[in-house]
Amino acid sequence: MWPLVSMYVFDELNRSMRDAGIAILVQSLGGIFGQVLGGALYHRIGAKKLIVGSLAMNALGLLALPFTSGHWIAFVIMMGFIGFFNVVSVPAIQAFVGSRFADRRGELFNIIYVANNIGVALGTGLSGVLADLSYQLSFVMNG
Repeated sequence: MWPLVSMYVFDELNRSMRDAGIAILVQSLGGIFGQVLGGALYHRIGAKKLIVGSLAMNALGLLALPFTSGHWIAFVIMMGFIGFFNVVSVPAIQAFVGSRFADRRGELFNIIYVANNIGVALGTGLSGVLADLSYQLSFVMNG
C-alpha cells in the first residue's frame, strides 16, 4: 500500500510527499502497536478470534478509506487504524503455527514469509496500474 498511499496523498489529496510520509509513518506506528497488542491478546482471546477479528477490522478500515477523501486528518487516523489491525493477527498466526505444527514449524514460517513478500511485491507492482483505474476502487478491492 505504500506506493499507492504516496500517489493518493500527492495526486488526489494535493498534499506534499512529506505528508505522504507522515501518513505512512502513522500506519507503521499503528503496526508496531498492533503487533504488541496482538502478542498480548493471543492467549487471552485465542488465535481464531484474534486473526478473524483483526482481518475483519482491517477490511472495514480499507473499505472506509475512500470515505475520508478530502479530509486529511480523517485519512491519517484511518491509516493508523489500518496499520494497527493489519498486523494484530501476525503474532497470532506465528504463534499458532509454532505451537500447532511443531514438526513443520520452520517450513511453515518460511512459506508465510515468502507468501507475504510475494503479496508485497505484487501489490507494489500493481499500484500504478490500480492508481490509473481508481484510487477508491483499489482501496475497496484491497479491503
